[in-house]
This record gives sequence, C-alpha cells and structure tokens, in this order.
Amino acid sequence: MARTTKPLSNTQIEKAKPKDKAYPLNDGGGLFISIQPNGAKLWRFNYYKPITKKRTEISLGKFPEIGLLRAREIREEYRILLAQGVDPRTYKIKGEQEKALQQAYTFKTVANLWKESKNNIKELTLKKYWAIIENYLFPILADYPINEISPIIAKQALDVPYIQNKAEMFRKSVKLLNAILNYAVYSLFIIPNNPCEKIITAYESPSRGEIPTIKPDELPDFFDRLENSNLDLITKYLIQWQLLTMVRPNEAVTAEYADIDEEKGLWIIPANKMKQTKSNRNEAHIIPLSKQALYLLGNIKRLSLNGYLFPSLRSESGHLSGQTANKAIRDGLGYKGKLKAHGLRKIASTYLHEAGILPDVVELCLAHTIKGIRGIYNKAEYLPHRRTALQKWGDYVEQCQLQAIAPHLKIVA
Repeated sequence: MARTTKPLSNTQIEKAKPKDKAYPLNDGGGLFISIQPNGAKLWRFNYYKPITKKRTEISLGKFPEIGLLRAREIREEYRILLAQGVDPRTYKIKGEQEKALQQAYTFKTVANLWKESKNNIKELTLKKYWAIIENYLFPILADYPINEISPIIAKQALDVPYIQNKAEMFRKSVKLLNAILNYAVYSLFIIPNNPCEKIITAYESPSRGEIPTIKPDELPDFFDRLENSNLDLITKYLIQWQLLTMVRPNEAVTAEYADIDEEKGLWIIPANKMKQTKSNRNEAHIIPLSKQALYLLGNIKRLSLNGYLFPSLRSESGHLSGQTANKAIRDGLGYKGKLKAHGLRKIASTYLHEAGILPDVVELCLAHTIKGIRGIYNKAEYLPHRRTALQKWGDYVEQCQLQAIAPHLKIVA
C-alpha cells in the first residue's frame, strides 16, 4: 500500500526550525519545502523528466514570499505540463527569457525599429509620422515595455489630441499606435497580439473638420492681396503654381525642372512624390500645363538656383517647405481660418464642377481615385479632357488676376 503524505499547514511551516543540515517537509504530489541551516525556507518541486525519466527538482521560490496556496497552484500547473510531455524547467526558462526580451523592448525601442523598416514610405511622410509619435505617443508610452501597453495606458496618450479637438492628429496617433504594436506582433514576434486594435471604439468619432477655402468669385480679391503683399517673389510664384496646377502643397514644393516636358506641356510627377494610397501606389501623376502655367514657369526659371522650381538654400532638402504657401496665405495675406494652401484645390474643383466639366476628369486633375464600381472598371486617363479642363481653369485664373490689377492701372491719354 502506497504511503500517504499528510499535507502541510502554514503553522507547521512557520514553526519549522533550522538544523545542521537542510531537511524537507513534504506536502505531497512532488511539492516540498526545504528548511535550510540558515533558516531560509525554499519551495521545491520533485518530478521525473518527460524524456529521460530521471528524477530532478525545480525551485518555486522562497517562503513566505511564495505562500503555501501559491506553491500548490504552481505544483498543479507543472503537473499539467508534465502530463503533456513538457519539462517544467524548460518551460520556466523559456518564460523568463521571453519576459526579459519583452522588458528589453520598450515602446520607444519598437517604434524605432518600425521606423527603420518603413522603406516604402516617403521620407517626408515618415518625418511627419515620427513627429506625431514623438509629440503624442512618446510622452506617455516611450519607456513602457511593449508587452505592458494596454488600452487603459494607451488611452492616456490618445486622450491628449482628442481632448484638444485635434481630430487629424488623434486619428493618426491611433493609426501609428496600432502600426507599431502590430509590428511587435507580426514582425518581431515579441507579443502574442495587439491589445489596442479596437481602441478607437472607446471614443466618439471626432469631426474631421472642413479645409477652409474661398469661392471662385473671391479670387480677384485674393490676387489683389497677393499682388500687394510683402511676400517674396518665389513664394508668390509658388502659390500661383499650386493654384494653376491643382496639386497638393508638398507636390508643388518638390517640383523639379527634370520632371517637366515644356515642348509637350506636361509635368510628370514621379510616384514617390505623390500622396500614396492603396490604389495609386507606384503611379506617376501627369499634369497638362495650361498656357498660364507655362508662362509662370518662364518667370520661375529666372529665379532658378538648383533643379527645383522653388529652391531654398536654407533647407537640407534644397526646396521650400510644404508649409511655406500655407503660412504665407495665413499670415501674409490675412486668410487665417478662411483659406489654407490645400484649399486652393477646392477652389479649382468648385469652379470646374460648376463649369460642367465631367466629375471623373476633375477628380483626375486632383490626382484623386475614382470611387465605386466605376473606378474599378474605368481606367481612362482623360488626358485631352484634363488639358481642356486645366486650360479653362487657367483662363479663369488669368481673368481674376486682371480684375485684381485693373483698378490700379493708370490710363494714359
């Protein structure tokens, strides 16, 4: 008949006195506590290795830090592992290694690795993303081990742009948080899942806000302000170029002479300079240049310092900042809260739609993707139609410029 071991009690363990040699007090099922000569009381679990069947033991910790109930819980966890053919010692070592690895990978460490892996993102775009990470995510999350990032911790960081009503910064912060956590899951394999994947559901959807703009019939006043402002000539040309070509601010400032075919009247913007979407990736954008745009190009050439249309000797990039036109319109022309550089595109779009130009043609002039089922099946580039549309727009812009300067002209008898 097998010998039955009487389970231990806390009182028995507490009253156990040290002897000249270490001795065990058995709790049963392989669990015992070793009473050391120096008075230390150490939990041990005795078991047979799954493969070799050799008897061995593993330390569970020290009493009273590990109490009797917790020691029994660990014993049962190890017995379940043994029933599955898993050595508890190997399991414990692996767990400690994974924990140490996760502790070494802070959110900031993983974010830097994510940044280094983003070779497919344009440098300027990545720079903007990184500024958002530094401004909104790092102040709270930077030093947290990646495996400790939970929704309640991440929400502390996301609350900042949300409470400040910075809708775009909030959305991008959520997107970047999830991109970094997903990188830790699927590229580094250091956390099993992304706990913040649905954190956006903790918030009421913030309003995106309209990009401020003016109506087409307000352009004469705009040109009056532009003509009589103290802005430098290159900035005035930048604003006019962006207006005539309907491009985004960053696409305007990165324009190079090498991308323009004056004979054919075409500006071909390489794909790496375009705003990247899933549908337009690796696609260049072709802009037919109106007579007014080509005339402006001739004036711009007189200020040429390098290969860029809008050069800057102070910038490492060699060209003006994407915010140059925006700042000029806001501060130099007095349109704060009324018009942004990006809003110039909306003026052109409004005019062309009201002039009866096909909506698909207008969207392609703006380098937008045609949405819906038509966008899937209609792959027409409408280049002749776009040339007509942009020339119509150029004629209207010129008309507005003439209206602006007319009152200032002196008629000589």
